[in-house]
Amino acid sequence: MKKIAFSFHSPSTLRCLLLHDDALIDLQTGQHQLLIRPDDPTQVAQIARRLLPQWQKPVALFLPPSAFVATSVHLPGVTQANLANALRLQLPQLLPGITEKLLMSVPPITRPDGIYTILWLSAGYADALFSAFSQVGLTLHLLLPRQLAPISNKILQVFDQDSEMISFLSWEDGQISQCLNLTRQEYDDSNFCEQFNQITQPFQNAPTLEIKDNAAKWLQPIKELPAEIFKYGFTPPLAEQAQLAARRRQKWLGVKALGVILGVLVIWATVWSWHYVDKVDKRLKRLQAETQDVNQLRSQVIALEDKIAPITDFPNQEISGLLVYLNDAIPKNSWLTRLKVDVGHVEVEGITPDPSSILEKLSQNSAFSEVAFNRQFDSQGGTGKFGISFKLNGLEVKKYLEKYFPQNQKK
Repeated sequence: MKKIAFSFHSPSTLRCLLLHDDALIDLQTGQHQLLIRPDDPTQVAQIARRLLPQWQKPVALFLPPSAFVATSVHLPGVTQANLANALRLQLPQLLPGITEKLLMSVPPITRPDGIYTILWLSAGYADALFSAFSQVGLTLHLLLPRQLAPISNKILQVFDQDSEMISFLSWEDGQISQCLNLTRQEYDDSNFCEQFNQITQPFQNAPTLEIKDNAAKWLQPIKELPAEIFKYGFTPPLAEQAQLAARRRQKWLGVKALGVILGVLVIWATVWSWHYVDKVDKRLKRLQAETQDVNQLRSQVIALEDKIAPITDFPNQEISGLLVYLNDAIPKNSWLTRLKVDVGHVEVEGITPDPSSILEKLSQNSAFSEVAFNRQFDSQGGTGKFGISFKLNGLEVKKYLEKYFPQNQKK
């Protein structure tokens, strides 16, 4: 089972906290702080900052079973790609009467029998926690059920108990196979209690069962957690919006940097052109002062105009418009790292998870032709470097080169 190792030096580290009744526990160290109002997101965030006074990286919070609703569904033949949509359609039947927005955990693996355990969490509560953590300078990245924390190669069933709930969770083939949550009042009901005990009876003496029936049993530090359990993590909607805004800022900074470089090149070319034209103008004036021969002066003027014609007649490549179009053409999670424009021939390089979509969009633009990859897609984890070249249509570059640089044209 692949695991995530906690390390202060790892950029992918998630510092994990766990809430049990009136205690907030740091799973890595076993340190804990007591809360007066454990159901208050503001106080939970303030205590989290006391436990992690210097922490600047993302945080995961394991919540008690009472924060989640677990449902069992039977969806045989539904693929992984369609599972989320199928669950949303069944939500009114699974949780009738629920009107608030809910977040949903989709099982990471398709089961042959089509039986899945689905967890639901209030989106409003998730955002309230995210906002409270943000106020104290912490980034709340994931929310998870507390019963998942002990899962490992050796622990596959967890019996969890606090002042409000009694819960049993079973893990099988990389996903939750059962999740039973009963309130204390429900457990006191003989029918509910009998059903609960019948389901859990086969595991009561199993070596793979972990019993967590009080806060003290959570104080033993956990140095590693399986990567699979984080697939059941809930990301608060506000956190997703913050991540999207950060990606947009990164993309805009890349385009802005290219714009600055291009602007410097344009300014340099403009200054050089002014200097050259000024030099030619001074020469014209000098010729006018040196000769009274109108015919000779006219021929010299024409010669000078012919000399600067390659500059004045150079095809307009509309660089600013090209930059705007490229910015719109690349996906949100992509950006450009290089842009080269040479006499109607354009080369772009950048980073993207989907270079084919960029190539397709450029190919659909009638202003471009000969659109093709000019380098192999270098993918690392789905995202990689790409390179595409194409020509700008309508510039009459060939006519321009034949007119002013015929000696460079192939016969």
